[in-house]
Amino acid sequence: MINGSGSRRGRNLGKEATAARSGAGASRRLSGVHMISVVDNPQENRFELRIDEDLVGSLSYERDDGVVSILDVTTDPGRAGQGLGLVLVRASLDAVSAEGLRVLPVFPFVRDFIERHPVYLDLVPVEERERFSLPVG
Repeated sequence: MINGSGSRRGRNLGKEATAARSGAGASRRLSGVHMISVVDNPQENRFELRIDEDLVGSLSYERDDGVVSILDVTTDPGRAGQGLGLVLVRASLDAVSAEGLRVLPVFPFVRDFIERHPVYLDLVPVEERERFSLPVG
């Protein structure tokens, strides 16, 4: 299950949090007003962050032989400071983990997130960690 606590084992995003191959995603209702969802869109090679029906962020990736290379993260600049990038990265990493895949954090924001949240370090193959200046052990 995908959750939003900074730990794959922490607080759940909500009753509707799910992880399924072609629709891996998570959603939650904020203050009973807005619905936030993160959904894998494999046709576009990206996870999409939506608030209600509005696309407010995306995380672009490439999949190759059980490894997901995260290439870019973008969020709506009009919503800066709301933590949307963190929500998007956390839910995306949780979905990748649920599929049993590995991660190459090519995009610096994702690399920094993994460094600050070492529970996700095991997603990065040991032989690739030095390349991203992540702890090997």
